[in-house]
Amino acid sequence: MESFKYIKSLVPPDMPLNYINSYVNIVTESHFIESDIHITEKSFKPFYFYQIPIIVGTHGHIKKMKELYGYDFFDDIIDHSYDDVVDNKERLDMVLNEILRVSNNEDTIIKFYKSNKARFEQNKMITQELKNINETNFFYNL
Repeated sequence: MESFKYIKSLVPPDMPLNYINSYVNIVTESHFIESDIHITEKSFKPFYFYQIPIIVGTHGHIKKMKELYGYDFFDDIIDHSYDDVVDNKERLDMVLNEILRVSNNEDTIIKFYKSNKARFEQNKMITQELKNINETNFFYNL
C-alpha cells in the first residue's frame, strides 16, 4: 500500500512541471537508424517549453526542422554537427559527446539561457502557431 502512495505522487511524463527546471531537452526520436526523417511531437516539446534541444534522430532531422519550421536550434551554444553524420554509430557518439560537453558547461548554458529570452519566445510562438493550425491531435500533449 505504501508503494501505491509513492507511485500516485509521481508527475506524469507530459506535465509541464517536468520541463520547467531544465535548460536542455534531450529528445530521443522514434527513428534513428532508418533513412527517412520522422518528426514527431517529441521534437517540438523543447521549443514549446523554452528549452535548448539536442535531438537524437535520423541523419538530417535538425536540418529538416529548420527548413520546414524555421526554428532556432541555438547553434551558437550547441554543436549540432552530429545531424550531418550518416553513420549511426558515429552520429550517436557525437550526440553523447555533445551532451557531455553541455553538462560540463552548466554555468555557460544558464548564462546563455538568461540572455536569449527573445529567441526562446520566438521558438514558442512558432510552435503555438503550428499547434493552432494543425487539424490533427499531433500537438495534443503540448
